[in-house]
Amino acid sequence: HAPREGGGGEGSSLPPPAQGLDLESEEGLKNLKGSFVPALKKLLAQVHHNISAKDESLEYVESLILKLLAMLSSKPPPQSVTDVEERVLNTFPTPIDKWAIAEVKQSIGKSRKKSDLIMPDY
Repeated sequence: HAPREGGGGEGSSLPPPAQGLDLESEEGLKNLKGSFVPALKKLLAQVHHNISAKDESLEYVESLILKLLAMLSSKPPPQSVTDVEERVLNTFPTPIDKWAIAEVKQSIGKSRKKSDLIMPDY
């Protein structure tokens, strides 16, 4: 059936997928290539200001992010926030899964202003 529209809290439906964003096709992944590298550079500078990384290394990390996004949004596509939470719980080990879900829930409902992502200490 067609994706339900909406957004918001737990169990709510997700907005329809972005047009042309196909994480399962090679072309869809190529369209996103390079999208995360600037953010990864910024995150590295914020968290470890004395460490640098080659672009090749950041591109590899980006490829892993894209693979994870493809896994989380694979067919059948998630229809609700709960569907995505279940995929996160089944994909990531504890405590990463709990931290990721808590971060997303905290950001839901906030304005689109930029905020720093704080990685947990284990």
